[in-house]
Amino acid sequence: MRLAELADGQASIAADAVALTEHALDTHLTALDRAWLCHCRDKLRRRAGQLTDRLVAAALEEGLSQAEARRILASGDIGALLRALGQRPHSSGPRRYRATLYRRDAAKRWPDPLEALNRLIEPVQLDNDVKNVVSRWIDTTSKLRRRRLKDQDDAKLREAFVELVFKARALRRSSHVRNYTPRGDKTHYSQIDVESVQSWLVEGVNNPTFLPQISRYRTLSLKVSPLPSVSPALSRRIQSEATNQELTLILVPGLHEEQRRQIHDRLATASLAGPVALIDDLDLCRLLNVGGEAPDPLLALLELVAEQQRWSRFCPYEVVEGQHVRLEMFVGRQTEAEALATRATYSRIFSGRRLGKTALLRFVEGNPNLKTLPSGNNLRVVFCSIAGMETEQAVARAILSAVGELLDVKNGLDASDPVEHLKSTLPQRLAEHPDVSLLLLLDEADTFFAAQIESPTSERQQSLSWWMSRHAEEIRDQAGLPRIRFVFCGYLRTDQNRGVWENKGDVLLLGPLDADGAVELAAGPLARLGIDAREQADNIAFRCGYQPAVIIRFGLSLIEHLERTRPRQDREQVTVTAKDVVDVFLSNAVQNAIYEICWLNFVGHPRGKLIFAGLLMELQGRVPSAAIDDAPERILAHIQAVEGFDPTELGGEAWADLVRQELRGLVDRSLIVQTSHRPDEYRLRFPHHLPVLVQREPARHIRDALKRLRASGGTQQPTWLLSESVLESVRFCLSDLAVEADVRGAAVASHWLPPLVDADNGLARRLGLANGSDGTRVLTGKAAINALETLESRTEPVLLIGGSELARGAQRLQSRAGPIDLARTGRLSKGQVDSWLRRRRAAEFTALNPLDPIMRCTAGIPILVARFDELLATAHPEAPTLDAEALNGLVAALEASYGEIAAQLTTEGSELHLTLRERELIHMVARASEEFGDDLAAALRADIIEAGPRRFGPQDGDAIQVLLALGLLPRSPTRSGSPLDEVAPLRVDDPVLRIVPPSAG
Repeated sequence: MRLAELADGQASIAADAVALTEHALDTHLTALDRAWLCHCRDKLRRRAGQLTDRLVAAALEEGLSQAEARRILASGDIGALLRALGQRPHSSGPRRYRATLYRRDAAKRWPDPLEALNRLIEPVQLDNDVKNVVSRWIDTTSKLRRRRLKDQDDAKLREAFVELVFKARALRRSSHVRNYTPRGDKTHYSQIDVESVQSWLVEGVNNPTFLPQISRYRTLSLKVSPLPSVSPALSRRIQSEATNQELTLILVPGLHEEQRRQIHDRLATASLAGPVALIDDLDLCRLLNVGGEAPDPLLALLELVAEQQRWSRFCPYEVVEGQHVRLEMFVGRQTEAEALATRATYSRIFSGRRLGKTALLRFVEGNPNLKTLPSGNNLRVVFCSIAGMETEQAVARAILSAVGELLDVKNGLDASDPVEHLKSTLPQRLAEHPDVSLLLLLDEADTFFAAQIESPTSERQQSLSWWMSRHAEEIRDQAGLPRIRFVFCGYLRTDQNRGVWENKGDVLLLGPLDADGAVELAAGPLARLGIDAREQADNIAFRCGYQPAVIIRFGLSLIEHLERTRPRQDREQVTVTAKDVVDVFLSNAVQNAIYEICWLNFVGHPRGKLIFAGLLMELQGRVPSAAIDDAPERILAHIQAVEGFDPTELGGEAWADLVRQELRGLVDRSLIVQTSHRPDEYRLRFPHHLPVLVQREPARHIRDALKRLRASGGTQQPTWLLSESVLESVRFCLSDLAVEADVRGAAVASHWLPPLVDADNGLARRLGLANGSDGTRVLTGKAAINALETLESRTEPVLLIGGSELARGAQRLQSRAGPIDLARTGRLSKGQVDSWLRRRRAAEFTALNPLDPIMRCTAGIPILVARFDELLATAHPEAPTLDAEALNGLVAALEASYGEIAAQLTTEGSELHLTLRERELIHMVARASEEFGDDLAAALRADIIEAGPRRFGPQDGDAIQVLLALGLLPRSPTRSGSPLDEVAPLRVDDPVLRIVPPSAG
């Protein structure tokens, strides 16, 4: 990549054009063609010269000399230029991320490894474990030169090796080592559970070990090759030693390098049940570091195992759902983790997307070194996701569930008032255990946090957050640290010092990793595989913006790239080159990761998205490192150039103040930086990401943000499955005024009942009702259906919630002027579906307009939205981030379940059951819609369609109302009158036609 390509998005096109003109000038041309091509070439060269001058000027502003700036420019070193124009980290230089020498280096150091091992046992003062292993190794080598090992010949070597690596007897771990002597020609072996190996590894070296992939296997088996090293059957025998769910280590004393290569070639092309690793003479020298300081033997051994595996099956990098970085891969943030665990400084955590909030919480939860407080108390850390939870009751139940086993809290989930139960139980349990302190880390807390800070001032001191932030902290340990602490974590609202959180605790703003942590994450995992990225680690970390999620994506792509470009025989020591880094950085996977992580910051935040997109459009025409000093005016001009826009649409706040507020938020999200000597100047934090961020037209994001902002129209966005108008109607039916009008109840019927009957967020809670209070009863299921018969005798109203049968009964009663009102529910709007998925499931979508495919396959029909929600919760249980592929997979799974849903709708006795006539009416409406459009009602009345065994009649009005209430027929937003008049035309691709079989069926 040349420097000009960084400076201007058109530069790469210009470079190609110059090359084409140069080539064309070497061909036979007319004088006119030649003159035109020369003119184009010269103009392109002048443009490139202007770009380089601007780059030099920008570098001079950063303090570089003219000569240094020109030298960098001439060299084409993009890394050097970026450090000059942006952050300038200290070079890490060569670092040692390995426990052992790379094999190629080891071969130079110990050209005759067996001789080196013989020399090692000559000194009198030698560690007994080392001496024992080396002696047994040399003895076994001698035997294998003459014959195959006899039964139990290998036992002493295995025992000595286990003691050296696992310190089995010394650390009382011998009970975890199981020895097996199978009958027949089977190899004897020792076996240890990988879970134990992992815990011993952390005890010895602590995390990060960069070896998360060993957790995929259940056991580690240690064997000694029974065949002589010259046996032609050796490679076949070693291949046969692999078993399912096991890491298999085979000690092969005396193995020659050529034989080792042949065995590895066979293993690489074979389909193995589990990974196999060989330990030969040279590997033992590396394990012991003969002549030098010995590494941790367990870490060294696992490193030797990792470097021998196929990179594709033993890759330490992985993109984990929810971005939960494994503890073995967690780097940096040590200071923040210690502050969270041992001090009461922070009450909230805030950062942009994918910067490691959840990983930090998981690290604090799982780090054994953060379990003892300065007072000597044992710290119990509880991680609890409260994604999508809004009410205090829901959050209290989630906390009680999370601490249930830890503190023996068993009855909280059934408590009538979980909030009060939480407030009383936690202090009581801690009083019973005075040496225990509790830290609760509440992840994905934006929904609850917003509800709490926006609560009325009069209610704040009675709120759950007030108790969490004040009263809960009154119990202190001997060092003065609160014994109950709550920390909220989010990316939308947890940075706000408002409401109950005003002046209460600091906000921990997480930015990208520091340079050292990012370099360690870039180079450390690769080193375990024998890939040397030390010289390029700074370059990789900087290009990735020090963002852990991008570095992980880069590492995964780099391994895939190296697997394609490096010969198999060289894979135990590969050096990453500058070209490798450029090729991987420009790959679609890494570019998409940078793009998606950036725009994920604006899920649920359209105003910030609008401002950032406008800022990108301004930078698009400048050098990427340019500073913007008049942002409000320039951003407004770009927004108005895309689409007509009046700043007053965003409320009464002054435009300049609004932009500065959002820019401050972008600084907190680590997307831009504020110039220290000019506080009104802003620039991209990582200027080299600009070509990625603008490659898909920032104007699209401006239109999307305006669309979302205008959809709200200054009114409250849908927050639930029932609209405010329906809730108000139900509320009236349960009031004293309704009783005076002889209304004794309201019926709410749906094919998606769980949200309606939810104890914390259901219909009764939203109406301010509780079962048995205020003279109101809430009945569901059969009880609701039976209550229809006794409504007239009731003196107080009742709320009935149920499915198809309740809808039919309530509609029949209502049509006879009975004392019931069937709520005008129906299909869900796009806004309601969007609100449910984002607020309740905390789902994020990386693609633009992600609701379009969801609405196409559900049409807002509650039974289909319910199934989509079920599939989402099953496949992605915690705050998922869905790319286009994952979303399409859910849509395909929903469509594949249409047949199952159809069976439920036709099964008698089910709450979902439709009668034969109801199914006939759906297809009659479909046929009338196809032929007559908006005139479908008239067509049905006139009986001029060829569908259905009998014509539509007045007796079908009740069935139509039931279908409208259940959302199986769409309701017209403009027409009213008879039930049929309220039906909107059915599209030919409406999914209801795929879940309701024709009446003939």
